[in-house]
Amino acid sequence: MQRRADAVWPGSGGEVISSEEGRSAIGAEVSRLAGDAAVSRAMFEAIVSVSADGIVAVDGRQDIVLYNRGAETIFGWTADEVLGEPLHVLLPDGLAETHRAHVETFGEDDVAARHMAERRPVQGRRKDGEVFPADISISRIEVEGRTLFAAVVRDISEQKAAERERQELLDRERSARRAAEAAEWRESLLSDASRVLAGSLDYEGTLAAVTDVAVPDLGEWCICEVIAEDRAVRTEVVAATSPEREDQVRELLRRFPNDPRDATRPVGQVVASGEAVRTELLDPDDIAAFTDSGEEAELLRQLGPHVLLSVPLVARGKTLGVVTFAGREEDAFQDALADVAVELGRRAGLAVDNALLYRAARRATRARDEVLGIVAHDLRNLLHGIVMGGNLLKRRLGDAADASYQKPADAIMRSADRMGRLIDDLLDVARIESRRLSVTPAPHDPKELVHAVVEMLEPVAAGAGITLAATLDDGLPDVQADRDRVVQVLANLVGNAIKYGPPESEVRVRAAADGGRVRFSVRDHGPGISPEDVAHLFDPYWQARKNRGEGAGLGLAIARGIVEAHGGTIGVDTERGEGSTFHFTLPVASEAETGA
Repeated sequence: MQRRADAVWPGSGGEVISSEEGRSAIGAEVSRLAGDAAVSRAMFEAIVSVSADGIVAVDGRQDIVLYNRGAETIFGWTADEVLGEPLHVLLPDGLAETHRAHVETFGEDDVAARHMAERRPVQGRRKDGEVFPADISISRIEVEGRTLFAAVVRDISEQKAAERERQELLDRERSARRAAEAAEWRESLLSDASRVLAGSLDYEGTLAAVTDVAVPDLGEWCICEVIAEDRAVRTEVVAATSPEREDQVRELLRRFPNDPRDATRPVGQVVASGEAVRTELLDPDDIAAFTDSGEEAELLRQLGPHVLLSVPLVARGKTLGVVTFAGREEDAFQDALADVAVELGRRAGLAVDNALLYRAARRATRARDEVLGIVAHDLRNLLHGIVMGGNLLKRRLGDAADASYQKPADAIMRSADRMGRLIDDLLDVARIESRRLSVTPAPHDPKELVHAVVEMLEPVAAGAGITLAATLDDGLPDVQADRDRVVQVLANLVGNAIKYGPPESEVRVRAAADGGRVRFSVRDHGPGISPEDVAHLFDPYWQARKNRGEGAGLGLAIARGIVEAHGGTIGVDTERGEGSTFHFTLPVASEAETGA
C-alpha cells in the first residue's frame, strides 16, 4: 500500500471524525478501489492524494498504515514520520485508551461508516503539540483479508473561530440590547416617578407616589418612613403587591418599629451614613442574625425570603427619611437595579422636601392671615375712634381765625385715611395670596370707568403741574367687571404716573378694543423703569431702590391680583428716559350679561 493518501483523524473521546463533504463517499471509494484488484495502485494513490482533507488509515492494532498529503498539511507530521506509528501520536494527551476502545467497538458494529461528530466534538493534535478541532468520519474496510479503519479528517479551526466570533458578536449584541432595554426601563421608570412626584405638593400624596412607583417594578413591597423632629421614625406609607402582604408588613412595623438611632438595623445605618444599605433575609440564619426576637423572626419568615434595600430620602444635605424596597430574588438590588432605587430615593427626597416646605409655607400664610385679620380688626376700631375725633375737632374749629389749628386736624385726617387704605391693601394682598380675593363682575361702560378715575385724580394731577387726559375709542363694548375694583386698579396706575411724571408733562388714559377684550392703558413721560426692576414690579412688598420708603409696595401686586381675578392680564412697556405705559385687559360682557 502506498503511503501518500488523504487521511481521517480520530477525535476526542477516542472517536474518529470527518468533514461533511463526501467523507463517507471517500471511504467507500477507498474500500472499493483497495478491494478491486483490477485498479492499479498508481490510480489509487492518485485518487487518495488529491483529497484536500486528511486521510489516515490504521490496522487492527491501530498503527498508521495510510497517511496522505492532506494529513501532512493538517498534522505537520510527514508520512515517513508516522507510518507504522500508533495512532495516539495524532491524538490529544489522555485519549489514546479511550479512542482504542471506541475503534474496537466500531469494528464489531454492523455500521460500516460513521460521522464521529454526531456524539461529541472531536480533536486532533499537531506535531507541535497544538490541539485543534476536527470534523471526522470513519469507515471500516477489508483489504486483502485485513480489516482497516480509514478516517477522513478536516481541520475546522477557522470554522470554529468564525463561529466563536459570530457567537461573540451575537452575545455582544444581546448584551447591548439588554443594556439598552434596561436603560430605557430605568429612564421610563424614573421619568414616570418624576412626573408623579411633581404632580402634587401635598405631603402625604408625595409619599404615596413613591411607593406607587416602586411596587411592583422595584419590589413586591415598599415602606416609606419619615424622621420626625423628635428623631422618631413615622411609617407614613406602605404598599405591597397584595392587601394580605401589606397587612403583614404593617403588622411587622407596628410591633417592631424602626429606631433611627439603632445603628445595628438598616434604617439606623442609612440615617447614620446617608448611604443605601442592602440586607439579605433569605434563610433562617440570615433572620437569626437580623433579630434576636422570636416574634419578629416569625413575622419575617411569614413574609417569605426576601432582600431589603433601604435608601435615604435626602434633600439639602439632610436625611428626611428612609424608603425600603423588598425583593424575593437572591440577586435583587444588585448593580443597575440598586442604582435605580437610590436615584428614586434621591428624587423622592427632593419632592418630599418641596412638599414639606409648601406645607410649612401654607401654615405660615394661614398664621399670618389670622394675625393680620386680628390686627386689622383692632386697628380699624382704633382708627374709627381717630376719625371720629378728627371730624369732631374739625367741626369745633370751624372757621377759626388761627389756621395753625386747622392744619394739624387736616394732617390727622389724611393720616387716618392713609392708614385705612394701608389696612385695606394688606388684607387684599392676603386674600390674593390665599386665592380668596373675590370680585363681583357686571357689565360696565369702559368710558364711564375711565371718566370716573380722571375726574377723581384730576385735582391731584393739576397740583403736580401735570395734564391728565383720556382717549376713548368709539363703539367700545361693555366690559364684565367689578366697578369698584377696576376703578381701584386704574386709580393706582394713574396715581403712580402722576407721582413719577415730570411737571408740565402729560398722563394719558386710554381704552381701546383688543379682540374680544378691552385694553386699558396709562401712559406717562417719566424716567422709565430699568429691566431688572420690571421683573419685580408686580411682586408684593417690592419697591425699586430709588423709591424705598415710599409706601408698602402693594399697589401693583393688588392691581395684578384684581385683573387676574377678572380673567385679564396686566403688564408694562417701558424705556429708560422715555416713560412707561401700564396696560391691562378685561373681558367683554356677553349679550346675555348686558341684557341685549
